[in-house]
Amino acid sequence: MFRSLARLLVFAVIAGSLPGCEEVVEESCQPLDEPTFVNVYNLVLEPGCAVGGSCHGGGASAGGLDLGTLNTAYENLLDTENVIPGSAGESVLMMRLDSSVNAPGHMPPGQLLDEADRCMVAAWIMEGAAP
Repeated sequence: MFRSLARLLVFAVIAGSLPGCEEVVEESCQPLDEPTFVNVYNLVLEPGCAVGGSCHGGGASAGGLDLGTLNTAYENLLDTENVIPGSAGESVLMMRLDSSVNAPGHMPPGQLLDEADRCMVAAWIMEGAAP
C-alpha cells in the first residue's frame, strides 16, 4: 500500500511539473502573420512539409499524413490527434514541431521552424483550429 501511494505521489509531482498546453503559446509569442489555417498551410506546411521533395506531399505521405493540398491537409490534421483544437500542448503536430532537432519524430527533419512560425501554428490550434 505504501509503495502504491509513493508511486502515485511521484507521478503527481512529475505530471504537475510538465508544461501544460497553456504554456505552449507564451505571452511573448507573437506570430508575424495572422494565425489562420490558410496562413499556417501557405507559410509553414506547404513549403516545409508538402512540396519540393518534402515528406508529406500528395505522392509522398510519410506516416500516412498527406498535406498535399489545403483541404486534404486540414482534414488529415483534424481527423487524428495531430491537431486537437484548443490544446496545442496535446497536439502531435506541436509536439513534433517543438521537439529537439535530434529527437525521434521531430519535424521538419534536421531543422527547427523559426519561432514566429511555431507560434503561429500554436496560436491557430489554441484559437480552435478553424479552417
